[in-house]
Amino acid sequence: MPLTTRLTPSGQQKQLTDERAAWTTLKNNAIGTPMHGQITALATWDVAGNATNITTAAPAYQAWREAHKSLTKRARLDRQREQAAVANNAAHPVGLPFRVSAAAVMRDTIRVAVLYARTSEDNGGGTMLIAGSNQKSTTQDLMRRLDQTLGAIEEALRDPVQHRDEADLRAGNRPPVQILLSSEWYFRMPGRPYTQAERDAIVNDLRALSRKYPEWLIVPGSIYWSPDNQTLGTIRVYNQAVALFCGEVIKSRTKRESHDIDSDLGVRAKERWGPDWSDANGGPVIPDPVAITAESREPAIFDLKGRDYCVEICRDQWVGDAVKGYLNHAANNTGADIYLFTSNGTTWQSEFCPARNNGIAVWCDGSGAGSQAYYQITRPNPLNHNPPPFNAFRVAFEADRTHDVRSSHGFNEATLIERSNNPAFQNFMARFDPIFPLFGAASSNLGFQAPIDAAIAATPLAGGAAMNYHKKGLRIQQVLAGGNLAGTPITGAENAVMTPYANALILFGNEDRLLSASKPTTDGLKITAKAARVVNATALNPGNVNVPGIPNLRVYDLVNL
Repeated sequence: MPLTTRLTPSGQQKQLTDERAAWTTLKNNAIGTPMHGQITALATWDVAGNATNITTAAPAYQAWREAHKSLTKRARLDRQREQAAVANNAAHPVGLPFRVSAAAVMRDTIRVAVLYARTSEDNGGGTMLIAGSNQKSTTQDLMRRLDQTLGAIEEALRDPVQHRDEADLRAGNRPPVQILLSSEWYFRMPGRPYTQAERDAIVNDLRALSRKYPEWLIVPGSIYWSPDNQTLGTIRVYNQAVALFCGEVIKSRTKRESHDIDSDLGVRAKERWGPDWSDANGGPVIPDPVAITAESREPAIFDLKGRDYCVEICRDQWVGDAVKGYLNHAANNTGADIYLFTSNGTTWQSEFCPARNNGIAVWCDGSGAGSQAYYQITRPNPLNHNPPPFNAFRVAFEADRTHDVRSSHGFNEATLIERSNNPAFQNFMARFDPIFPLFGAASSNLGFQAPIDAAIAATPLAGGAAMNYHKKGLRIQQVLAGGNLAGTPITGAENAVMTPYANALILFGNEDRLLSASKPTTDGLKITAKAARVVNATALNPGNVNVPGIPNLRVYDLVNL
């Protein structure tokens, strides 16, 4: 803000003091982040690390101007607060928000804002920001809501009387950890995935938003996108979350576990789960796009300003991806200080919460229930169950997780036939007659028929969708084994293409049997693992941060870390 807004020399000096204090706050907040060097170049500094002069000609000056304005406003309020405290007789402190005294207890605290946005894949997908309405929001609407939300919270927190605890902590150089979390698929284009260019534009806009609110860790749900030309008959889709702080992406996570896109009808019939693409049997390997780094495929465990964080998406929690990550994490295998879980329809699984003892867990689900939860975790033991690196707990957890992964990946294996990018197999599926008898006459090809007969005889069929997938797989196996498709012979070349899928489906049929198998050693390991994974989650109530005008927002007051 220009100094001309102050008409007197004294006023101008106060304004300059506030602006310098704001740059100092901004620089200190960026310590340990990728933006620290850029922000340091915006001013000159004295030996104590305080700003002495502002470099308005610096290339990044305008990019950080909005953040500086907000921090300057806070610096002015803090200065006025201190002046009021000094002017008032200490014998009459009622109603005055004093600065921290020497006797004040300094502590680490956290504030969490959970912005529920109803997200859906029905009718082409999309995010509904208007309560009770099915109106799909534009990308501009979604970005605007994030900006409005953070701005409204910041404005509410400036009240030095309602939030004197926070003001005191900041004055004592112990600012709270602040996090904004929203629902999975927050950024989902109605009717189609975002393109890679659109995905990149969203991330760049989020970087700008993070520069504007540099003291917030922002995890705005996830982005649903495809790197492929969307005029193709089949395209890959990815679901990716980014965590941003102080103007930069700190961590990306590419969701591993599929959701049920393969069984959907209509516009999504062409969409195939990208993380499985390179693994699809029978087709050429297509490299992942540049945005899908090897690091983003790993559990999203990261350190920020001395705190260990973990971000997880929906079904990835259901199979314990993050817990496994901590069991094998060299730097920290005792659990996350702060665990952030964004989902759409996957409920909270306390046994798969990777938070440490007394850590924090936050959940936002966009499936319609509006789940916004904030937990403090207690657990009997750290995740690593010393002595590391391998011990009975790890073995037990892996055994139990393997069973859970099988039940989840069973769908993935069964639907590899629908995810193939192999043209010959696509042509085969296009000719497939769904009326073909479920179990036809035995085949003369015993190499196919024997394992099919074994699967039919030995595998208990689950109900619902699992049964339908299983029956479909066995029916296709029967077609392959019979050597014809409703009277149309299968060529030798087609048969070679089908064989890997045939084997995968036979294995899937037997996986159901594995899930129900009872082996004393395995059961003993599972019991050990489950007992060790038990956590107690204490729900924390919303605090007194009143944020008018932003629906579906729950802001939790300061809690000790």
